Amino acid sequence: MSDLASLLHHDDTEPPKPDPETEQEESNSGGDGEDHDDSPAQSGTDSGDGIQEDDEDYVMKDEPSDDYNPVKNEPNNNTVKHESADADDDDDDEDKSDSTKAEVPTKVTQQSILSSFEKIKTHFPAARIKKIMQSDDDIGKVAQATPIIVGRALEIFMANLVECAIIESRKQGVKRISAMHIRAAVENSEQFDFLVDSVAKYPPMKH
Repeated sequence: MSDLASLLHHDDTEPPKPDPETEQEESNSGGDGEDHDDSPAQSGTDSGDGIQEDDEDYVMKDEPSDDYNPVKNEPNNNTVKHESADADDDDDDEDKSDSTKAEVPTKVTQQSILSSFEKIKTHFPAARIKKIMQSDDDIGKVAQATPIIVGRALEIFMANLVECAIIESRKQGVKRISAMHIRAAVENSEQFDFLVDSVAKYPPMKH
């Protein structure tokens, strides 16, 4: 009886030891179940996507694009440039005004007369010149080319008189030619002495 009680007591306190072969088979069958079906595919997909996304982020962050253009911060010197440009413009204006005053001619040259003569597009009518010439009793018949030559001479005379009047107007700093400028041109040039009485009725130029 004591042996039977000791055996029963030993069975209740100590659990039965598992069979090593059975435990190895269960571990192999359990590992082949879940690990081969779900985890490899899922882990492979997740790991693959993760690696690909990381690679793309790495390329986008580390490799510059084609439109990448580094800009270097340079000091802004626009204010200094504008101030220097304004100073240069002021100096140029002063130089121009001084040169304009210095370049005012005091005498009419033959070149200026010819240049003014070439600008004339409207000529004196030859028929009217011929009629004026024939109004003189001392003049008989007039050749056909004579009024044309006289007309050209009148144009040269007019260009010369106008050039002298322009010089007088520039002395006053104006561009508009008036009667007083014509009078000053006649009085200041010996070649126009025969016109002094004709321009005497106009007011003189103020100095």
